[in-house]
This record gives sequence, structure tokens and C-alpha cells, in this order.
Amino acid sequence: MARLHCMFIVLAAWFTMAAADVLAPGGVVAAPPGTTASAEPDLQGKVVENVVTRFSFPGRLTDASTNPPTTVTGDVTGTVQTRVVLAADGTYDFYWQITVDRSSFLPVALLELAGLAPRTYNANWRSDSKGSVSPAYVAQQASGNVTWAFGQYVPPSALIYPGQASYQLFLDSDATAYAQASLSLVSEEDGGGSMLVQWGGASDPLGTFGPTEGTLASDSGHSPASIAARYLREDPFFSQLAPSIRGCIVSQIAQQHAKFSAYGPRGGPFDEAAIRAAVRSFASGCR
Repeated sequence: MARLHCMFIVLAAWFTMAAADVLAPGGVVAAPPGTTASAEPDLQGKVVENVVTRFSFPGRLTDASTNPPTTVTGDVTGTVQTRVVLAADGTYDFYWQITVDRSSFLPVALLELAGLAPRTYNANWRSDSKGSVSPAYVAQQASGNVTWAFGQYVPPSALIYPGQASYQLFLDSDATAYAQASLSLVSEEDGGGSMLVQWGGASDPLGTFGPTEGTLASDSGHSPASIAARYLREDPFFSQLAPSIRGCIVSQIAQQHAKFSAYGPRGGPFDEAAIRAAVRSFASGCR
């Protein structure tokens, strides 16, 4: 996976960023400010995937001040949590949180996501989540691959040192479906400091999720939740409801269908009239 040059890409971001949190293909969001669910109610929703994956990869540290240079190796270890959230607007948001073990040999500097189609996101981090390290920047290549970077001399960000965890990072998308993707963790010196001391290492690709076009692989047509979300957006009355209420309705319909195939067989076709009736029924209970 191609590495991004940390300092140049951050400097470019200050001049090319179109909006504070808008991440377009080929774009960068530098020093994203963080946000909360109360500040952005559309982030609220139902967690549909929650996977914690352990990582362990070899790291190396070289001290060139000695003669000959001294190289020490060790394992960079920790966990990365992936979450997929069916948000209040009926689309999917994607979250990642990195925790580095206290015994880890080196810190983590980059989270790299691959297998994503190019699209525009609201990219930020949740200041109302557990964690203590905010990102320095998030960049999207023209191919759609996304890099979250830490430290890089962009305060208040720092590398994720042993014993620390990042805040929850998120890509708020307009996708109505998601699929498997991959991620890699990277440890590297963050673009400056003593050139006599260098370190690095990268994990093999690990599984995660990302947005995809169309609908979930299990659905040949729109999912009941997506049909409900569209109805809520288009109906003059329901479109005025608070995002938290709309999110509750969509979540109820998603749960019903997951448990009972309430609106048609897996893969469709789905009974849209029954879905609209369920929206009206759940609206009173979700207030």
C-alpha cells in the first residue's frame, strides 16, 4: 500500500480544504475538530457491526548515533475496533478505534483503509467517546483508500503510544449498503525529530467494513430499513421529525426484519406498503 508523505500532505491540506469536515476523493481534512452525537444528531443510530480485532506486527528501531548503528526489534500490539452504525438518516457510518497495548514495542502512527470506492464523507472523530488521542489528519486518495494519521506535528494530535487509545474515528457516508474492506496499522517516525533515530513497521491487512454501492449483499432490492428511511425523508410530516425519532423508527424496522423477516423473504421482494404502515406504527412509540 502506497505511503503518504506526512508533512507535505498536511501542508497542502491547509490550502485545499473546501470545508472543515468534508473529505472528497483526493482531499484531506487537517486537524479535524471532533464532534459529538448531541452536536450532530444524525450520527445517532443502531450499531449493526461491532468487531474487535487484535493486531501484532514486527517493529524495528534504529539508533544511528552509535557506531555501528544499533537496531532493536519487537512486536507492535493492540486492538482495533470496527463499528458500522445504521444512522438516523438511514445511511451507514463507519467507526474505528485503535488501542495500543502497554507492552507494545512502538506506537501506532497510521490507520490505512483499502477496498473503498471513492466517495465524499463527513470525516471526523467523536470527542464523546472513550480515548485520548485525536487524529492529525484524514486523507482520501483518488482510488478511494483512506489514511488516518496521528502526530505528524499537527497539535494537539500525537502518536498513539503504548497504553493509549485513539478517540473513535468515523466516516459518515451516504451509503445504504456496506461490504468487507481491509485495514492496516503502521508504526513510523512522524515526519520529523532526530534523523539519528528511526522506527517503523506495518501490519498485514486485517478485516474491516466500508461503504459500497447498491444494497447489502443479502438484499437483492432495497433493504426494509432503507425503504423506511426513504419514506421518512420524502413524507412531508415524517421528514420534520427529530433525527433521533427517525433513527429509532429505522432501527425498529431493521430489528423486526432481522428477527422475523417481517417485510418479505431474505433478498426481497419487500412489502413496501407494510413497511410504510410500520413506520406510522413505530412513530408513536419512538417519541
